[in-house]
Amino acid sequence: EFDGQNFKRWQERVYSILDMYSVANALSESKPATTATEKVTEQWTHANRVCRCTILSTLSNELFDVYCSYKEAKEIWDSMATKYTAEDANTPNYTTLKT
Repeated sequence: EFDGQNFKRWQERVYSILDMYSVANALSESKPATTATEKVTEQWTHANRVCRCTILSTLSNELFDVYCSYKEAKEIWDSMATKYTAEDANTPNYTTLKT
C-alpha cells in the first residue's frame, strides 16, 4: 500500500505488474482520438481500466480519495510522479544513514 513514502519502489512494483499483463501502455498513452479504430479504442479502454484499478487498489485510503476522481491511469501516474519524485529526492535514503 502506497502512503506517500518510497514512491520509486512502489512505482517500479506497480509498473512491473502492469507490464507483465501487457497493459502498461495506458500509463503513457492518453485516450485515443475519436478517429481511432474501434480495436485501438477497445484495447486502450481495457488497459486503462486495469491500470487505473491496479493503481487505486494499491493506495492508502487517503491517497485513494485524492486520485479516485481521475478517469485515466496516465493522469494518476503522471500526477503522482510529479508530486512524489520531487519528495523522494528530498528524503534521505535510509541505506546511506550511518548509526
